[in-house]
Amino acid sequence: MTSSQSLPDREHSLHDHLRSLGALSVAFSGGVDSRFLSFTALRLGLDVRVLHVKGPHIPAEESAWAESWAELNGLSLTLLSIDPLQVPEIAANGRERCYHCKNAVFRALRAEAGDLPLCDGTNASDGEGYRPGLRALRELGIISPLAAAGLRKVDIRALARKNGMDMPDQSAHPCLFTRYNYGIRPTYASLAALNTAEEAVGLVLRRHAVLTRGADAEDPQAERGRFRLRFEQEGQAVLHVAYADLTDAVLAALRGVLAETGFSDVPVVTVEQISGHFDNLPSAG
Repeated sequence: MTSSQSLPDREHSLHDHLRSLGALSVAFSGGVDSRFLSFTALRLGLDVRVLHVKGPHIPAEESAWAESWAELNGLSLTLLSIDPLQVPEIAANGRERCYHCKNAVFRALRAEAGDLPLCDGTNASDGEGYRPGLRALRELGIISPLAAAGLRKVDIRALARKNGMDMPDQSAHPCLFTRYNYGIRPTYASLAALNTAEEAVGLVLRRHAVLTRGADAEDPQAERGRFRLRFEQEGQAVLHVAYADLTDAVLAALRGVLAETGFSDVPVVTVEQISGHFDNLPSAG
């Protein structure tokens, strides 16, 4: 199935694929893609079990949200605690980090799934850009029904909205490892500090109406107000905020909460695109 076919045809293709699986398990991050996949399987009356990974690279509030949403929607949820920093290739944070991380995480998920087919929320947009983790999924035989149906992110949001799923415009929240330039080793302490600081930054941006809780994928400025606190160099952080006119009051509030959470003298830089930052740097090639 390709994205050139009509959206109803691609939705029907997704339904047929899921029905052919019968019972299934879903790698469940709590993001819009894995939620939509699980939501659709439930609507079709299928037996679906969702598996959520907790670890130092996953913000605690995201795990709490995933657990809450699964419970509210009547999903059978299993939590797995995984520490990717115990894998040397992941801890080294080279350009293949995501491959090694997906490999380790999905091996554990596949073992937990047992005889159930293991699906994930990869969509047809995810082949764009540098995504070494997709190779690991293919090698492990993980099923990606959304991608197979030719559904892109914008399609998933539209179908989620049409079918009554809450928060169809939920923004992407990649794991905390993506905040480190390649070659900078994440530590438990720095991951925890990033998590705390980003929570505080998000509160400031929402309070000042710079950041909304979702993003319309059809809006060319859908990333407005999204942000990442990143380590571009060892021990040197920078806060990137997308498409935002930051007033002096907002900047002062941001610098205040950053200092309170251990990040003093951090530059605040507005950017046009949040995703794929380190892959687009000249040194990334």
